[in-house]
Amino acid sequence: MLHLLGNESITVNGDDAVGEWTYLQPSVLGGCAYWVAGRYHIDFHREDGRWRIRHLQVHGIFEVPYDQGWTQAEFFQRQAEFFQR
Repeated sequence: MLHLLGNESITVNGDDAVGEWTYLQPSVLGGCAYWVAGRYHIDFHREDGRWRIRHLQVHGIFEVPYDQGWTQAEFFQRQAEFFQR
């Protein structure tokens, strides 16, 4: 797997911070190639001068077989329906 991160956003407030990242991950599972995308939301806290993860959430956006392409993913189908209204 290759995990590509982008759209970073980090907000620091004293010893607490919130970070968000979007990821795109070309993957191979069971011999089949997949596109996987999602969004990380991570709460951090600084202890003894080191930032540590307090809470991590991963929100999936889509998973789709490579040969179908991500335009066939359910997420994009819902978006297309929304904009056609």
